[in-house]
Amino acid sequence: MNYKKVQIGFFLGLLLLVLVINFMVFLPYLYALIFAAMLVVIFDPLYQKMLKFRVCKKFPSLTSFIVVLLVLLIILIPLVSLGFLMVKEATQLYSTVISGQTSYSLIAKIEESIHSYFPTLNIDLVSDFADYSKQALNFLITNLGQIFSNVAGAVFSFFIMLFALYYFLKDGHKLKQRLIVFSPLNDKYDKRIFEKLWLAVNSVIRGTLLVALIQGLLAGLGFLIFGVPNPVLLGAITIIAALVPVGGTAVVVIPAILYLFLTGQFFAGFGMLIWGFFLVGMIDNFLRPKLLEKDIKLHPFLIFISALGGIAVFGVFGFILGPLILSLLFALLDIYQEEFHQYIVKSR
Repeated sequence: MNYKKVQIGFFLGLLLLVLVINFMVFLPYLYALIFAAMLVVIFDPLYQKMLKFRVCKKFPSLTSFIVVLLVLLIILIPLVSLGFLMVKEATQLYSTVISGQTSYSLIAKIEESIHSYFPTLNIDLVSDFADYSKQALNFLITNLGQIFSNVAGAVFSFFIMLFALYYFLKDGHKLKQRLIVFSPLNDKYDKRIFEKLWLAVNSVIRGTLLVALIQGLLAGLGFLIFGVPNPVLLGAITIIAALVPVGGTAVVVIPAILYLFLTGQFFAGFGMLIWGFFLVGMIDNFLRPKLLEKDIKLHPFLIFISALGGIAVFGVFGFILGPLILSLLFALLDIYQEEFHQYIVKSR
């Protein structure tokens, strides 16, 4: 047996074993590291612009720390605060529905109108609506409770993410170059894969999540201004609805407008109609091209399905991981087509 082959086989086996062990070591904080890497994609342009200043270039560690503080102050603290407000509103609404203190006068009026046109129709909208409301709120409270149950673990992972973000900003480009050097692929293919993943993160976070967040905040503000109950909770639901290609924000905004009209608040109803159509509904057409210099060039349906599948496989972070993996697949298919297309054509 060739001794050199034994050496190579032993080395590769040892390398694989060490890689697996290291993966297991990092696995508990994998999502925190992935989330930090995604935030780097969004905030690295800001970090690079700050480095153009002489003081920032002289102290890159301090510059990275400032960017992390900006992330903390601008994004994460407001999101956590809104999360707690949403839980508070959902809990209060749940208590009101369960205790039977909710007024269903609006539903009763709709039921009376239906009976006036169809006297023989046997329906009980008030009872059905109360039952469905209890079930929906019970589901919401249960899932929110699960999200906020492991507070200690979430806080620790949060700080791991901040530390990772700090070092990824400061040393991320060096790490990227090291990965390109280690990869057996041609450097141009490695760079193409990184570019595809970069565009995927930008497309999902800036083009989808950020736009949905802005639409939800605008909708929540409109609900607050025009007197729609539970504006924070409905605003949060609008964020989720904005992620769905069919229906979108209209699924939440239109029922809110109907509520205002049916309760006799015509001025507020017209105001919410204009607000919902021009601000909430049209803002994505204005924001998306501004936020995305380059698009991921994948069909929206494929992105949506990959996001749903990612959630089913990986949990909440799968919303971003799904499109990332899909982008990686298409990058590899492009490389395959470019590298092997001539051989495939010759063999036919």
